[in-house]
Amino acid sequence: MRFKYAFLLLTFCVIILSCTDKKPVSQEQGASVEQKDSMSVKKTDCVEVVKKKPLTYKILVPFAYRFCNPDTLINENWVELYKDGKDYYVGKAHYSIQKKEDECVGGMTPHLSGKRNTILFVNHLPVNLGKVKTADVEISDTTFLVPGTTSRFAFAGKRYELVAKAQGEDVYKNYTLLLNGERICREAEVNGAYFRLLFAGDLDGDGKLDLVLSLPTDYEELRVALFLSSCAPPGLQIGKAAEIEDDFKLLSPFCFLFVVEWILDKKYYICNVFETEIKRYDELVAEYQEKIVLPMGKKAFREYSEILFSCHSCGIEGSSFSVDDTRCLFEEQLGYHPVGKSLLECQEMADHFAAYEWMHNHLDNPFDVELLKTINRLVTLHTLTYKQADAVSGEFTTVDMAAGDTVFGEHEGLVAQVPRLMSSTAEMMKRGELHPMILSARFHGFFEYLHPFRDGNGRTGRLLSNFILLRHDYPELIIQKEDRQEYMAALRTIRTEGTDEHLIAFFFKAATKQMENALAQKKQNSRTMFFF
Repeated sequence: MRFKYAFLLLTFCVIILSCTDKKPVSQEQGASVEQKDSMSVKKTDCVEVVKKKPLTYKILVPFAYRFCNPDTLINENWVELYKDGKDYYVGKAHYSIQKKEDECVGGMTPHLSGKRNTILFVNHLPVNLGKVKTADVEISDTTFLVPGTTSRFAFAGKRYELVAKAQGEDVYKNYTLLLNGERICREAEVNGAYFRLLFAGDLDGDGKLDLVLSLPTDYEELRVALFLSSCAPPGLQIGKAAEIEDDFKLLSPFCFLFVVEWILDKKYYICNVFETEIKRYDELVAEYQEKIVLPMGKKAFREYSEILFSCHSCGIEGSSFSVDDTRCLFEEQLGYHPVGKSLLECQEMADHFAAYEWMHNHLDNPFDVELLKTINRLVTLHTLTYKQADAVSGEFTTVDMAAGDTVFGEHEGLVAQVPRLMSSTAEMMKRGELHPMILSARFHGFFEYLHPFRDGNGRTGRLLSNFILLRHDYPELIIQKEDRQEYMAALRTIRTEGTDEHLIAFFFKAATKQMENALAQKKQNSRTMFFF
């Protein structure tokens, strides 16, 4: 249209000039103006038709990745959100990637590590490097967004409420987060995990609230999302800009054995899953110590525990000894031979006494392979050669193993993991970050599926699980032989379902029942009796 008007104007000028017999000296200039106008039109049109490209964010977090390869994503142009003291900063990404052996996947996996207290790596952010503005909320490894709770804070003069909702327990349905009533995420099912706030502040430089959230759908899963106000859909406060997901779920029946350190480090997940059980258990322990242990006296209580524990632990392995039979053997040693019991059964029980007493007398010993071998040697000292003529008490198996309906893996690989299991457990005992009952159960599950000895793995594992409890001044756990089927089923789910939650739950249940029964017995037997 502009070309048309310019052409008509030029024609009119030419006519006027021709009528005055003057040379059209300005025609050349007019043409130049026309050319400039033409170029200007083209430039304007170009700007108008080109759409703004949406920003594409990519994020990573420090992690050992299996399904994502950070090598192909992160580079020197990335930035990181990190914490220094109480403040948060955005700076150039400082990181390292190391390939480490991962026996679960049968190869090397990349481990991405930050050189600072890194929260998040991101490919770019429209904010200047340096300190970032944050909301007035304290954030730590335990800042969980538990269903039914509200996190309140302020940012840039505005008050916020981050509300978590869900239905059910342990396995949550429709786990939802609401920011001032606006739904920002919802997961149909979350198994044994809680959402967690990692950061709240301004990351995109617009003065509005942004969030970094951990949103696992399983306690063994990594899932972190970046929410930015600048990526919010029309009419909303915030929108998801990027997400990273990776999984440590078990890829084989024994896969968990090779990620012990990682699992134990994620203590906040599993401890919160069993929050109710921990509270009830600790309450019972205090009452049990006050009403059972202290009044009985140290020596008498230890004998009482030794008889019960030995009877039931050996009973799980097939011993027919009753509690009374066990008590008589304890008092008279091998001078007592119960009717109908084999000499092998008697010797097995006597060996268990020896192992139990040695353990109690060496609770200060390091939790290491030497301790493990000593316990197994004592447990099987006088019985192993009757069952396995070529085996040596306290030495690892030299053949592949099977027990019940379980065929264990290649013994060389499983035995090779024993030192790692012992050192990892010892480190967690030292750090004291995981509840002793959970640590005891986890060690037991790991150990039983390594099954490193020719015989006595169950008795050895139960003794060492109690070693952990005793080191933390908790009473021994006595798994009743009557509960053998439930106990074995809980162990089996580690192989079939790839989780040890059932075993942990069983340990709490068995311990709770044990103490409740003892307290009820004492109360009943303390009642005044009338004899006629």
